[in-house]
Amino acid sequence: MRLILGYIAIFGIYFLVKGVMFMPLKVVPGVVQEIATKEEVLNTPKGQVSTTITYPIITFREGAQAGSTGAQHTLEQEEVMSFSNYVKGTPVQVAYEPGNTAKAKIYSVAEYWFPVSIMLMLAFVCLGWTAAFVFVGRFLKQGR
Repeated sequence: MRLILGYIAIFGIYFLVKGVMFMPLKVVPGVVQEIATKEEVLNTPKGQVSTTITYPIITFREGAQAGSTGAQHTLEQEEVMSFSNYVKGTPVQVAYEPGNTAKAKIYSVAEYWFPVSIMLMLAFVCLGWTAAFVFVGRFLKQGR
């Protein structure tokens, strides 16, 4: 039972921090204007490896509500790690801090609240927590 409470505490703290970080963000609609490509070449001990990265270029209006005439901005988010397949004309959600549209990011519930890298890290923390809990429990049972 204590182990489950520990997991709840870990994920509770994570979602609390993400919620506090999300509160000041403004989420507005945007539209994919085009798909850009970029060739990356990496030097490895076995030679050069190249890969092509595709990412969406998105336009959105600051403070976009129905009939809004806020300033229009363009978002080029090259570091998109997404399961979404962006196509020209696709509507997307854009999140930004009011007054700081330069740091705007594509917003989706899955990618904001459950990013793969953070979920993997939390899984390893939970596995480590479980291993430590089992090890300490056995150690204490032995009376050492």
